[in-house]
Amino acid sequence: MDTTHIIQVNEVDSIVINQTTCNPNNPHIGAEINNFINVLGCDSVVTTIVTLVQYLSSSMNATICSGSNYAFGTQVLTTSGVFSETFSAANGCDSIVELTLIASPIISATISPTICKGEEYLFAGQQLTIAGEYRDTVQTLLGCD
Repeated sequence: MDTTHIIQVNEVDSIVINQTTCNPNNPHIGAEINNFINVLGCDSVVTTIVTLVQYLSSSMNATICSGSNYAFGTQVLTTSGVFSETFSAANGCDSIVELTLIASPIISATISPTICKGEEYLFAGQQLTIAGEYRDTVQTLLGCD
């Protein structure tokens, strides 16, 4: 009597899982190998690689006119200073941005020219001949009034 045995050889299942974390205290940082038995009774190897992703940090500068405000993340700023804000980065980790804000002060100047009777003084596009107080508002190089 001849007996034929058909033997099937099943390969070992192997999976690699790559993950990232922003938490430096995560106990799973690095590579971890776990062996399991699959439904066919063969070894199954799962390798998990957890990589630490550092938070991002950057700085920026901005200038506003005194009396104006500047929206920075969740803050509305009105004074000069150094401010920080935490944003969520594309990699899922925090991104910390530091802003140096300068509130440009209002500049006021008084000019007291003297003219003789019959003379004119050019002020803000006008020829003035009468004594008085005249005001004009001009913009600074930063565009502030």
